[in-house]
Amino acid sequence: MFCISGFVALRTETGVSVNSYPPEIAEAGMVRFNSLWLAVLFLSLATLCGCQDLVPRDTTSLLIRGFNRSEIFGFVAGLGTTFAAVPDLVAMLRRRSSAGMNPRMAAITGVFQVLWIYYGMLIASRPVIAWNVIATLINFWSVGAYLHFVRKEKAIEPLRSACVASREERGDDRQVP
Repeated sequence: MFCISGFVALRTETGVSVNSYPPEIAEAGMVRFNSLWLAVLFLSLATLCGCQDLVPRDTTSLLIRGFNRSEIFGFVAGLGTTFAAVPDLVAMLRRRSSAGMNPRMAAITGVFQVLWIYYGMLIASRPVIAWNVIATLINFWSVGAYLHFVRKEKAIEPLRSACVASREERGDDRQVP
């Protein structure tokens, strides 16, 4: 065992393998860490206890009459999560192919969004209802487009294989689109 700038290194048959602090330095570091952790915890609790008056009050929106601020925030927040599935749908429609699409995720998400619509009705939240209706339509449209393209691809496959077979008989080595 030898000491290099505060570390203790143990020598083994293959050379120096384990680096660690000497026990007294490691203990001091742990005490410092524990003290720091307790100080952060105490300050966090003190801050939370003193913030009772900082709770936001849901007031009427200045932008749109008849809406609360929380509803405006809900509409803005729902925008991103609702349209997250649109890029996959657009790509599938442009390709006119089901390749790379997994309909299970869209179907499961759509089913649970129906439950979110019901929940939105229970709590009378317009943003929850509106965004989940739109998201449900997008997800079920994705599943419908997937099923349409799969059916179309299955109908074309026998024709494509027959075309390939006839080209092979003629010795034509061009690729079939």
